[in-house]
Amino acid sequence: VISALGKVRGSLCGLQDARDWLLDAQTKERVEDIHRFIASFYTPISESIPHIYISSIPFGARGSVLIQESIEAFPKTLSVTQGYYNRWKALPIILKGSEPNWAVVFFPNGRQIATGSNQTIQLWDVETGQALGELPRGHDDWVTSISFSPDGRRMASGSRDMTLRLWDAETGQAFGEPLRDHEDRVTSVSFSPDGRQIASGSCDDTIRLWDAETGQAFGEPLRGHKDWVTSVSFSPDGRRIASGSYDWTIRLWEAETGQAFGEPLRGHENSVTSVSFSPDGRQIASGSYDWTIRLWDVETGQALGQPLRGHMSWVTSVSFSPDGRQIASGENDGTIRLWDAGTGQPLGQPLRGHADWVNSVSFSPDGLQIASGSDDKTIRLWNAETGQPLRERPPDDHQSSSLSSNELQPSHSAIAGSGWKSSSNSETIKLMDQKTGRRLVYWRRVPGEALRLEDARLENNGWVMEGNRLLHWVPPSMKCWIDNAQFRCGSQWKEVHEVEGRGPPT
Repeated sequence: VISALGKVRGSLCGLQDARDWLLDAQTKERVEDIHRFIASFYTPISESIPHIYISSIPFGARGSVLIQESIEAFPKTLSVTQGYYNRWKALPIILKGSEPNWAVVFFPNGRQIATGSNQTIQLWDVETGQALGELPRGHDDWVTSISFSPDGRRMASGSRDMTLRLWDAETGQAFGEPLRDHEDRVTSVSFSPDGRQIASGSCDDTIRLWDAETGQAFGEPLRGHKDWVTSVSFSPDGRRIASGSYDWTIRLWEAETGQAFGEPLRGHENSVTSVSFSPDGRQIASGSYDWTIRLWDVETGQALGQPLRGHMSWVTSVSFSPDGRQIASGENDGTIRLWDAGTGQPLGQPLRGHADWVNSVSFSPDGLQIASGSDDKTIRLWNAETGQPLRERPPDDHQSSSLSSNELQPSHSAIAGSGWKSSSNSETIKLMDQKTGRRLVYWRRVPGEALRLEDARLENNGWVMEGNRLLHWVPPSMKCWIDNAQFRCGSQWKEVHEVEGRGPPT
């Protein structure tokens, strides 16, 4: 039902809420099992109802009560004879995408992450580390920044295509047309605390304010910077906006009038790349290409103490923790550092793991985790207290791998409950769509040969496709083990061939 209604993503949050409130241990465990199943197989469940049975159940953790019941209820489908997991995977250290990640931000509920890359916004489940799919493409260039409304219902994105877009965070659908008044690349977007406004910075050297409901620009651009605006941030009370620029300065603006507040904040010796308000609104942290972070008094515009030194290259991103006690910073050498916001001293050693630029760092709303996005095409999750990467899946939980469909034999239905059926003679299997009667594929036995599924391909998104048809979906963690040359269609079938445009092969 949730797949048909397009409510798969929302169901994950609902299940987590239910689990957190439940007192009965057995019911709590059951809800957690369902949540893990949906999160692990978000892609097939949300994109194709039949593949709940074709793709999700066969690859599920064998120790799951839900999977055990489902395999018993739907036996005539794919079966994974090797390569399955005994338990649901623990949260992985690395979330692997297919493009560099220029933006990373937690949902306000802390349970999901949104990342921006080349024309796309990717969503991830924090607890399982599973990809939750991409939003429909709405940008024509790299997504540089993402911001959520405080209630989590809407999302704003900025892009090098010079536009902003507004999204329904629940459905992933875009609201209206792109916001187009900037004359160069959009580098940063920020929702106001009341959710009514959005601020954006651009390489056209300006800041713009937008009505979050209508998408209309408020008044004229905010002018004052002499070079690219790289970062914008609303103060927690919504009264002011901070902006950082390639002109080496930070500026403060009155959110209501768009007027500059005080003089530019000067002190950095190179471009300012990122600005972040402290939760109490009294301070601003800024990162720069001069390898330092600086803290500023919002009311006076004065620098607080000496620059925070420790990075060995450009500082690309800074973020205050929700309690204001820590600052996280990312660097173009691939490291993240944690700082004591009160003393300006580094906390422990640099967080190492990325192999390329760290473009964005973000604290979870509860302050317990840090997410970092990098040009190395990964997102990493860190324990904010210890600086340690979050745990990996236990190494002994995986078997070696092979895939079969041993119910796909003469006189058996192809996939139970999938909307497909098969008919056969001694030499062929014919798959038909039960609703339309349209032939999907003929498979022919080739005696005496080593067999494979001809023309099947494994896409980056996990789908195994034959032409435009979805054959089955493979979890990302198993893709390196799956070899369709080993696809089996029962003990008597070692190779399968499609015959297009003809009747059954002879």
